[in-house]
Amino acid sequence: MRVLICTSLRPSPRTRTFCRDLVASSSIFQYHIRGKSNMLSLMGYAQMIGAHKVWIVSSRYGNPRAITFYDLSMPTPIIIGSMIIKGITLRREIRNLYPKSTRMRPLALLPPEDDSLKDLYSLLKRALPEDLSSKNKCTHLRIARSSETKVELLFVESQTGLLCGPKISLGDYIWGSAS
Repeated sequence: MRVLICTSLRPSPRTRTFCRDLVASSSIFQYHIRGKSNMLSLMGYAQMIGAHKVWIVSSRYGNPRAITFYDLSMPTPIIIGSMIIKGITLRREIRNLYPKSTRMRPLALLPPEDDSLKDLYSLLKRALPEDLSSKNKCTHLRIARSSETKVELLFVESQTGLLCGPKISLGDYIWGSAS
């Protein structure tokens, strides 16, 4: 099962790079250059390649500002929810990055240690495929609270503990119609 990642219309170069960094972190993600495609043709393409989830990254003032999650397993696409992004750190901007490619590794969503992040964990669990495994070599998606008000999503290589994808600082999240 795959997650199709694409941008909203008229994305910035930084937003495109962010999407490519997400794809480089795990094998479940596939990037699609949207162009001028409308939502109907985008959802049709996702079903054609076997993707049951779609993430659309929208930008504002040149930076990624939100990720909207769609579920295509129903007859009509359903909005699972959205995450509002405060800021990102691209792979090229991260020190101590895992040096090898993790593009072909599965993704494992780790439960958060902080109980106040359980609702965000549930949202991400619904936005990702159900058959996520935690094998020896995989990419861990970790939800961490770096300060009292700052929550981050971290893509971490399972064996070394080094970052292998972008670092996403979240502002807020919103449940959609599928909740």
